[in-house]
Amino acid sequence: MCRGCRLRDVCGGGHHAHRYRDDGSGFANPSVYCADLQALIDHIRRRLAADVARLAREGGGTAARTGRTGEPRPGPAAVAGRTPAWAGTAADGASTA
Repeated sequence: MCRGCRLRDVCGGGHHAHRYRDDGSGFANPSVYCADLQALIDHIRRRLAADVARLAREGGGTAARTGRTGEPRPGPAAVAGRTPAWAGTAADGASTA
């Protein structure tokens, strides 16, 4: 059922138990929540695309990694042990090193 669905890689075919039917087809059915999952995933995809586009227009690189306290969160570079590009730079772009 789900093999040809464009959202299969996202939802994974839904929860296996939600696919069972007592009509002899067993689990060879879409999830009973398939339409709801599609609506939710499409909504999230549209919202994320709009937010990413807005952040890109606003130059959101550092803003996207800034927490509520204003302290930068570690990005992938910091997690990998490298110094992130935004480290050592003041808000106005001047070096703080």
